[in-house]
Amino acid sequence: MTSPMKYNAIKLVSKVFKRKIAIRDWKCFHHFEEGVFLHGLLLYGNINEKTLDGPKQFSSFAKCTTIEEKLLALKPKNLDFVQAAGLPLTIETTYDGLERTGFSVGKLILVLGGVGGVGSLPACKTSVWCLKSRTATSSTRKLELMKSLGTDLTIDYTKEKFEDWQRNSM
Repeated sequence: MTSPMKYNAIKLVSKVFKRKIAIRDWKCFHHFEEGVFLHGLLLYGNINEKTLDGPKQFSSFAKCTTIEEKLLALKPKNLDFVQAAGLPLTIETTYDGLERTGFSVGKLILVLGGVGGVGSLPACKTSVWCLKSRTATSSTRKLELMKSLGTDLTIDYTKEKFEDWQRNSM
């Protein structure tokens, strides 16, 4: 018999994929009514979502935890677990940074460190938000990578002074 807490956790994960699921790999759940059993379900997410009073409290050595469906996503196939584990915080930091700047359609932005985790996301995402991206890279050898991310202009700060670029762009 599945306990109510385990049943609710399975329901949460089931909603994400819109089908009945039992997760045997977690060794917490053994069945879910007559549902489909999926083996090797690879998810990532951020279970540390903030609440009104601060971060959620949870046990760090728990074998299982319940996670709200909005905090989960399928792990991209081209990433390993370590890379996928960094995505939620990177995405949140990027979005928060752009939101704090008061970005709007057509606005120019300068992304410092544009090939790092946080820096590379706005370089890509600026086209989604109709922004023009200005990006400083960390080295000459990373210029092509910056261009492949879709930036409008790449700056090699080892060869160009930011002040000169700023005067010329205004």
